[in-house]
Amino acid sequence: MTARFEVFHDPDEALPFRFRLRAEDGAVVAVSGRLGSICAVKAAITAVRESAATGLVVDMTGSRPAGNTPGEHPPPASPDGE
Repeated sequence: MTARFEVFHDPDEALPFRFRLRAEDGAVVAVSGRLGSICAVKAAITAVRESAATGLVVDMTGSRPAGNTPGEHPPPASPDGE
């Protein structure tokens, strides 16, 4: 099975459409907000497809390993694993 987008319609909602992205193993990896039309769903899915491959990973946790400054990579592990 390949990853797939699943589109849902909740007719009782003001913005009745939403979608989720499932990974190959079936895990849900993304869920959209509510959208007003199928056209909006298609546009949002296109945006996800186009930006996911080139998107930056930004750590929003505010944490970083001690001794590392932003943008600095942690030192490599020694050959004995310490």
